[in-house]
Amino acid sequence: MSKGKPFYLQVNPAACHTACPKGAEEGGSCVPPVPSPKYDGVWSGLKVPRLANFDVPLPNALGIGNDVKGVDKHYQRRVETMMSVDDMIESLVTKLETLGVLDNT
Repeated sequence: MSKGKPFYLQVNPAACHTACPKGAEEGGSCVPPVPSPKYDGVWSGLKVPRLANFDVPLPNALGIGNDVKGVDKHYQRRVETMMSVDDMIESLVTKLETLGVLDNT
């Protein structure tokens, strides 16, 4: 990589998505987001905002139905996975700064 020459960088982390196999809509089960051990549980007790549409039925594939504790736990794990994405972005920006190409990326 030469300084001054722009380049394209695309990163697509799987966090904070739920992994659902094909056919999950018909009864297969999904795998909830899995946070890094570093962040697992750091948002313990976090709750989904109780907005006007909070009681909308969820797809059965998530495996939590409309169990409020299950919905909150799923939300918590999604937020915890995003902390690793923050780490990754910080690392990328730091590397690009170190290489002197951040402003031209």
